Amino acid sequence: MIRRALVTWGLTWFLLVLYTTVARRLGLFLDVPSLVVTYLALERGVIPGAIMALGVGYLGDIFSGTARGHLASTAVLVFLVVRLGVSKFSGARWVLVSVVGVLTVLLSQALSLLVEGLVGPGRFTLHAEAPALLKLVLANLFLSYPLHRLLRLVDERIFRPEDDLVFRS
Repeated sequence: MIRRALVTWGLTWFLLVLYTTVARRLGLFLDVPSLVVTYLALERGVIPGAIMALGVGYLGDIFSGTARGHLASTAVLVFLVVRLGVSKFSGARWVLVSVVGVLTVLLSQALSLLVEGLVGPGRFTLHAEAPALLKLVLANLFLSYPLHRLLRLVDERIFRPEDDLVFRS
């Protein structure tokens, strides 16, 4: 599990570097940590997935410049809620992954606002995020399934499948 987590975190780091250096300059708004958490919710067990989501959220904290632990705590909460929600479905088809990806991003934004309002310095507000919300939803709608396939391809090439309940197509 440790090697699998390190590979997932390494790939997340690479995607965040790619996003911050290329995609932002093109005006593309993505929530990379939320999309990776979507993958984890569909493909990992509860305990390993929550641990990996914590690391993914911490990487998101580092790249976004927020207070350490803000996105990490949000990522774990989002993982647990999405994991509970997708436990009723089987198969990681493109429609399911795309819909779950968008819902995960929206849930992540809502929980970030809640956490920021309760304990944060108040820099993350709905008024500040509203102009980018439509772009964020559209970009994540179209990129959630390709990112899911990329993470799954890397995972299948390197490791044996887990014995936990996963949602393979």
